[in-house]
This record gives sequence, structure tokens and C-alpha cells, in this order.
Amino acid sequence: MTHRLFLLISVFIVLACGQHEDTIGLDPPRKRVRSPHQSDPSVTSHERFGFEHTDSFFQPHKSAPAVKGNLAWKIPNGWELSAPTSMRNPNFRIKNAPEIECYVTRLDGGGGGLEANISRWYSQMGLPAPKTGELTAAEMIETPAGNASFVNIAGTFSGMSGPSRSSYRLMGALIFNSNISLTVKMVGPDTSVLKQEGAFRQFVESLRPGGETNERATNNVRPAAFHNDLGPDKDAFEWTVPDHWKNQGAQGIRLVSFTSGEDENVTVGMFKMLGNAGGLEANINRWYLQMDLSPLDSKTIGELDKIDVLNQKSTLVHIRGTFSDNMRNIHNQDNYALLGLVCPLEKHTLFIKMTGPAEEVDLERKHFLRFCESLAFKSAQAD
Repeated sequence: MTHRLFLLISVFIVLACGQHEDTIGLDPPRKRVRSPHQSDPSVTSHERFGFEHTDSFFQPHKSAPAVKGNLAWKIPNGWELSAPTSMRNPNFRIKNAPEIECYVTRLDGGGGGLEANISRWYSQMGLPAPKTGELTAAEMIETPAGNASFVNIAGTFSGMSGPSRSSYRLMGALIFNSNISLTVKMVGPDTSVLKQEGAFRQFVESLRPGGETNERATNNVRPAAFHNDLGPDKDAFEWTVPDHWKNQGAQGIRLVSFTSGEDENVTVGMFKMLGNAGGLEANINRWYLQMDLSPLDSKTIGELDKIDVLNQKSTLVHIRGTFSDNMRNIHNQDNYALLGLVCPLEKHTLFIKMTGPAEEVDLERKHFLRFCESLAFKSAQAD
């Protein structure tokens, strides 16, 4: 009897356990409830996020890689600090352009190096990795924290999450030296980011070793075109413009821009870069790569035509090919021509570049040469 009772109890327990396993379920999903309190834009960063805006703010986050020492900066007008994360510290929002993301990322042990990080950005924008010549001739922004390589590309952006976004622009600066490795990145709709180029450059130029209090920039942001250290303004030079060229003013890093030709398909730009800007060979080959042509060796580059501009022997290039320019979001334009001039100065290098349909550029060559040869310094000091 006892044995039979034991068997009945055992069967009951097994059945009960099986029934429990079949009916177990998850908690029902809970709706996300938004706080009824709206944020007050007048409160300080300390009141909102619990940190003070000082050097100590740039001390590494607990989960962020370390760098040597602190870093200080000036916040451009219209920028505000946002809550930092382990990989975005500091993190900014733009008052009139909330769709823009802008932040600094500190990298451990070089973070893979300059080439790897620039290539990653190109990939995020749906662009092929830049070639060696493009990297060597990248624009440099001089900062107290070290020289920063400047990147300015447009395309279709794909981030860590969310859908791909067309007509986007990525503007970035990378500082890699023995003391610090970091990137500054701004990404958003093309036109919105272009409007912030002056402020972006001002922020990068202000990066400096710590020990000083971070501060808000009190002066108005200079136009982006004046951030290549031309001097007080573009009027450091004077020139004679062909009558049929249309002045488009300063655009991005261009000190001045012109259009000409049928339907204004021919564009001319003049810009100035620090030092030798990577060297003559790198810059000439960057243009060749933009035209989908094989790079030249140093001997061939030395044999290119020269003309006198600003009392300097300046190298002239006139080539045809398939033109692409990631900065201007131009890709694979067949039967194009590039007419370019490289003029070495004491502390800078001046570039003048014309691109457009090949036949139209050929017709503009004599006007391009006259424009280049007309350049003169307004002041007695050359550079």
C-alpha cells in the first residue's frame, strides 16, 4: 500500500512540473513613458548633467581609453555641450542644426593610425578608401595640440545604427602624435554641415594642452575660407579677373571661386595651405588620382611646365580623364580636364585649380594663365 501511494505521489509531481513548464511566460511589454517635464535650455551643463566645463571634464571617462594629460578648447558660438559618452567626450549639439552630430573621440595606442581612421570615415560615407597620394596631400590644420589632418567628404552616410542617409557630409580632424590621439567628427545633412565649417575649424584650431580653463569663444566665427592662415583676409592678394568669369566668392577652403564656360560648367578655385602641404609630388599625384590617372614619378614631375607666379617658379598641370572629387560630391565625370597650378611660398603653398568638360577647359587655358600671372601681393611682405 505504501509503495503504491509513493508511486501515485511521484506521478503527480512529474505531471505538475510538466504543466508549470508549459505555461511559463514573459512579463508583458511595458510602454515607454516620457517625462512630463520639459528640459529648460537656461540651465547650465553642471545643473543638467552634473559636470563642470573645465579641464577636468576632458579627463578620460571610466570606460574611455586614456590620453596623456588634459585638453582644453573654445566652444564656438551656437554650440552647446551635450551629455558625454565613453566614446564622445566632449559631445556637442548645434543650436540651429539639431540634426548634426559633433564630438571628440580619444583613441588608445594610436587607434589604428591615421590611414585606418580616414578610410573608416570614407567607408561610412559609401566612398572607396582614399589612395596614398590623397592622404599625403591632406590639408593640415595647425593647433597647439599638434597638426590635425582635415577631412571633408560628402556621400551616403551609414552609421552604427539606423538607415543610410543620402546627401550627407562628414567633416573631421585627426591629431596623432606621441602625446595624444584623437578625432573630431561632425556629420549631418550636406548643407547644414557646410554652414558649420567655419565653427568646426575654429574649434579644432582652439584645441590645446590642458591646464587652462575651457571657455566659450567670444568673437564671431571667421568665414571658413579665412581659416587657412592667408592673413587678415583674401585681400592679401590682388588679381585681374577675365571679364566673362563670374565671381562666386569664398567657398569652403577656397579663398575665391569663379565659374565660366557654357552653362557655367567650368569652375576655378584658389586656396592656400600650410607649409608645403605634403610636397609637390603628393599634390600633383592627388590631382592625377582625381582624374583616374596613374601617378607620376618625381623625375617626370620635375619636368612639368613652369610659369612665374608671385615671383616663384610654379608648376603647371593640364590633364584629361575621369574626374571625381569627394569634397564636392562629384563622381566619375568622363572627358573632363583639370588645369592646376602649384605656387610655393615661404610658409604656405598656393593652389589654383580649374576643372570642367575637357573642351571648355581647353578654351579657358589662356584666361587661366593670365589670371595666375596677374596675381600680386598687396603688401611688401610676401608671406
